[in-house]
Amino acid sequence: MVSVPVPVPVSVPASVPASVPVSVPVSVAVLVELVRSGTAGGHVKCWERFAESAARLPGPGSGGAGGAGLDLTVYFLGRRGRERVEPLSPRVRFVMLPPVLSTAALTSSDGAEDISDLAPWHPRLAALLPRHDVWHLTHCFAYAATAVRLARRGAVRPRVVGSVHTDVPALASVYARYLAGRATGGLLGDRGAQWAADRVGTWLRWRRDRLLRSCERVLVPTPEGCEELSRTLGADRMALLRRGIDHERFRPDGTARARLAREYGVPVDRPLVLFAGRLDASKRVPLLAESLRLVRERGRSVHTVMAGLGRRRAPCGGLWV
Repeated sequence: MVSVPVPVPVSVPASVPASVPVSVPVSVAVLVELVRSGTAGGHVKCWERFAESAARLPGPGSGGAGGAGLDLTVYFLGRRGRERVEPLSPRVRFVMLPPVLSTAALTSSDGAEDISDLAPWHPRLAALLPRHDVWHLTHCFAYAATAVRLARRGAVRPRVVGSVHTDVPALASVYARYLAGRATGGLLGDRGAQWAADRVGTWLRWRRDRLLRSCERVLVPTPEGCEELSRTLGADRMALLRRGIDHERFRPDGTARARLAREYGVPVDRPLVLFAGRLDASKRVPLLAESLRLVRERGRSVHTVMAGLGRRRAPCGGLWV
């Protein structure tokens, strides 16, 4: 068992006057129920960038914007049967916990789906969570279920917040359709597989909303998402998730187009459309394909580069890398 370095609650001696500030860092646990890897998607990368920024914050007593300080632990899923801690600074770390009921065995042949944990309870996470003051949910599987169940028991009283990074019900619906077809050898047909997919999507939307009801505040990446969830949770609890852009990683590169032409044969005499992400219906790949078809029907010549894995390599006429 690996010891997770989180702050121990500080007791203030009776001799210290109440007016004297005591620097006690706020301990935050972020629950990312996905495997952290080099090919992980935006959900994982978002929290990696947030953690890197947190590691640069001034500590307690520095007089900077950090105030009393932030102690941040981002929990990811581990791939193997061991717990691992990766420190970014004395007060920021990643913790990888082995899943209880991994979905790894259910992934498709191209492995485009994210691996998660379907267990209703994660014992190790339940043992670690009471050490933190704030619990931040980002998904709706084992980690979130464990946190909500633990908070409802009332033995600990954390501040529970959440954020929505992926339309999990839509993704699960796409995935369930694939699994239904694979499990029955196509016997269900398109209508039967779609019926199963719709049921899974509906159930997961209900489950997601139920877990988010335990949150004091929920961050959503789009105004449309805010509007949808505000009907269930109330507009007063909703806010936009502002993820920002790292201008060191994402910046104009005048040599990129020539490199694409040289390495991949991408033509330079027409507009280029880039798609980066999972190639399935949850990422609106069919909508992209249809949009490009309409553009071409109107006499505009475009080329498409699609970077990612997935079952829906839509006929966009582009190049997959």
